[in-house]
Amino acid sequence: MQKKQGFFTRIKKSIFKFEEYEKFIQEPLGKAFGYFFKLIAIFSLFVTIALTYILNNNVDNIKTAIETEFPKFKIENNVLDIEEKDNFEYFIDDYDVQIIMNENQSNYEQNDYKNSLIMLKDKAIIKYNGITQEIGYNDIGTISNNTIIDFFKTKEWKTLYINVCFVMFVLNFILYSIIILLDVITLSVLGLILNTLIRTKFKYQDLVKISIYAMTLPILLFLLYIVANCLFGTTIKFFQLAYSAISYIYLITVMLMIKADVIKNTQELQKVLDEQKKVKEELKRQAEEEKEKQRQKEKEKEKEEEKKEKNKSPQEPQTDNG
Repeated sequence: MQKKQGFFTRIKKSIFKFEEYEKFIQEPLGKAFGYFFKLIAIFSLFVTIALTYILNNNVDNIKTAIETEFPKFKIENNVLDIEEKDNFEYFIDDYDVQIIMNENQSNYEQNDYKNSLIMLKDKAIIKYNGITQEIGYNDIGTISNNTIIDFFKTKEWKTLYINVCFVMFVLNFILYSIIILLDVITLSVLGLILNTLIRTKFKYQDLVKISIYAMTLPILLFLLYIVANCLFGTTIKFFQLAYSAISYIYLITVMLMIKADVIKNTQELQKVLDEQKKVKEELKRQAEEEKEKQRQKEKEKEKEEEKKEKNKSPQEPQTDNG
């Protein structure tokens, strides 16, 4: 009976022990996909944590900016009022967003930003990737520096924050499942080509299993790269090439190793069969010799019996000539 392997044991073996792939192939395809989706769930969780960290920092930066850099403003009775000045601009670098406060209605269209929030005297304009939407202040209510800062302390914000994090996790899970599953399919198709070139007889579902486990190290490296990119802005020029190359190396190595094991096992089996043949021939020869000895014994026994018979036969009486 095959010993059950835990998830983290499978991660370790799929990275460091190529010989274990032969056992992975013997398992149902569903178990391989179960491993894959667990791995993607962990991947998505850490990516979400990194994005949440960035979101939290940006929220803190916005709160600080509203408190220290923004002018005192208020939207009340459907009208924007900015103290001490009639316009203000603020740029959020991480999201390429421009916030504009301008009490003059006439010149907002001159602000040529793809992503922007333009707060005018009696309405707000939201621009996202060139798409413009107007929002009336009657739909918003009263807003000021203090109400925005206070909102970040409410239960509603905490609930919204948790919901945003959960949605990010779900979206990351769906997105990266699709992306990496396509990589698995690409890798398994490469396996079919290799199947012909190196003259192996893997079934396609076996190649899918190999591909799933072969993607383990690339997925973990991809995770480290995304987290480093989110937190520190790290970029690696040829990462995608390395990501693909590692999975190809694992696939090719595993297929060749299993082929070599099959050849080795076939050779060992042939040796065993040859030895069995020799043993059978030896046993047959010994049996023939034993039969020959038995025949010799029987012949000697017959000769002795004949000799005894002659000794037992009566002598003829002698004639008296006197």
